[in-house]
Amino acid sequence: MMRTSTLTLAVVLAASMTMCKPPPQRGNAPEGEDKAAGGVENKVKIEFFIMTQCPYGTQVQEGIAPVLEKMAGYIDFKQDFIANKAPDGTFSCLHGPPECNGNIAQLCIEKHNPDKYFPAVLCMAKDRKGIPDNWKKCAEASSLDTAPIQACYEGQEGKDLLEASSKKAQEKGARGSPTIFVNDKPYRGGRSAKAFEIAVCMALDEKDRPKDCPEVTAVDLTILSDARCKECGVRAKSMKTQFENMFMKLNVHELDWNSDEGKAIAKKADVKLLPAYVFHGNAKDDPGWEQISRHVDPIGGYFKIKPDRVRSTFDPSKEVCDNGEDDTGNGLVDCDDPDCEFDKACRENCTDQKDNTDNGLVDCKDPECDKHPACMENCEDGKDNTDNGLVDCKDPDCKDKLSCRKEKTKTLDLFVMAYCPYGLKAQNAMEEVLENFGSEMKFKFHFITSVFDEVGYQDYPRKEWCHKYEDGQWYCSMHRKEETDENLRQICTQSFYPQNNKFMKYILCRTANPKDPDWQKCATDNGMDAAKIETCSTGDQGRKLLQADSDMCNVLNIHCSPTYFWNNKTIERAAPDPEAIKTIFCKHNEGTPGCDKTLTGPAAQPKGKGAPPAGSCG
Repeated sequence: MMRTSTLTLAVVLAASMTMCKPPPQRGNAPEGEDKAAGGVENKVKIEFFIMTQCPYGTQVQEGIAPVLEKMAGYIDFKQDFIANKAPDGTFSCLHGPPECNGNIAQLCIEKHNPDKYFPAVLCMAKDRKGIPDNWKKCAEASSLDTAPIQACYEGQEGKDLLEASSKKAQEKGARGSPTIFVNDKPYRGGRSAKAFEIAVCMALDEKDRPKDCPEVTAVDLTILSDARCKECGVRAKSMKTQFENMFMKLNVHELDWNSDEGKAIAKKADVKLLPAYVFHGNAKDDPGWEQISRHVDPIGGYFKIKPDRVRSTFDPSKEVCDNGEDDTGNGLVDCDDPDCEFDKACRENCTDQKDNTDNGLVDCKDPECDKHPACMENCEDGKDNTDNGLVDCKDPDCKDKLSCRKEKTKTLDLFVMAYCPYGLKAQNAMEEVLENFGSEMKFKFHFITSVFDEVGYQDYPRKEWCHKYEDGQWYCSMHRKEETDENLRQICTQSFYPQNNKFMKYILCRTANPKDPDWQKCATDNGMDAAKIETCSTGDQGRKLLQADSDMCNVLNIHCSPTYFWNNKTIERAAPDPEAIKTIFCKHNEGTPGCDKTLTGPAAQPKGKGAPPAGSCG
């Protein structure tokens, strides 16, 4: 999971294009003829690439099912599965061996029942947690002969089918479940039955559309921007295109915030930051609504896209710091206005060879530039970049850089976010890993959080992640203040109870229900001093520990949870499974006792050139 890129709507919308936007025509079939029953020669080709235990994969299976039944004569449908084959012939899947077996089961059901397999697939999807063991029950319920399916599932045939299916997914570049193509073009629209039905109708020639294609009505969107904002125009144009691709028919109204009409809508929809995207009430009637519903604030009869989802940051009520005008009417222009105290336009540029702050200090000589990359040692170019007589790793700027770190054998540093689902899996996996290696492995958790002073906070694009603590610093975590607080508690627990990895008992208790407010129970039930942990986590001691982790993340450029740092020298990904973690640890520490044992889960997959990409569910 990305730290600086939790799913913003801008990212989501970039992957949310529907196939066509003109509304479908109705009533084109000859009188008395229902084309839905007979179909057409040039069918709409629909391809799903999914994972059987991914909830989003089963979601689209359930969404397409009634459309396949209703419009069978119009659709050429095929589903394939995202998995990786290891050199030893075994398969690995994001949700573990049960998912790989579920993929095989569905492929075998289809292979031996090509014309009537989907009801059994749908039955399995409705009981996702029962996969793969529910395949036989679902096949029998669909009146399928289970004998050839079972022989396929348990034999080489099923493995061959999964190998061919996963190869097709890789060739299509399908990494996330679901990845969908309609007539060989990426489909990123709605996932409901109505959305899929409309997509099929729109992909057909007008003359071939059945008369009962759903009618698509127009959706109204008002985009509010400001001519004074340099970045707003480009951002608004990009988002407009994405919304137009998401909704079948979109009427876009573009207004300047300073106009009377713009200010009226801004007041009704409580718009504070620009560019703003304000959908009107009719958006709820369109299949595209499911793509934005989680990202809107309903207010004043409108649905305003939350500004943090699309990184809208321009405040039109404040001074514009570089236009030479008094925008707020207080007699202070640009950098003389308090609004501009931390604005980039009013700080030293550090690279333009000018004294931007009129203090007589240019670029790297200005204290504001102490941490600017242009004013620090390069660490790898063999030059004294800072003119202090110290080159590369001898310069203090480089002491923590990856290229300058000394190897520490048999160590693993694991970087996580306390509320990240994949981080939680990695934390849980470490219990078995640590039991296997005992004192042979030196292990430590680190927590992915950004810590800023006021200047850094003003430059940070995801301010909604941040909270200002008692020390005056801003602590920014992807899952907001609640995650920062838990990061602080876990880092303090690790500091106080490192002996024999005792802190893992608290960690495992919290990962079982991370958002339970009664964290103290996890401490006291495991013989830990909850009051001591609270004093640390709410005081300077915890914040200093977390600040150190933030600095380490910045130096090592670590932003993803989980990230594995091996032997103080190497960053290499691993699946959050004990066997995968063990395999990579032993690759870097050959001969370590415990490397000969087999742990839970699949082994690590090959990395580097030619390795298959990691999958994702979402």
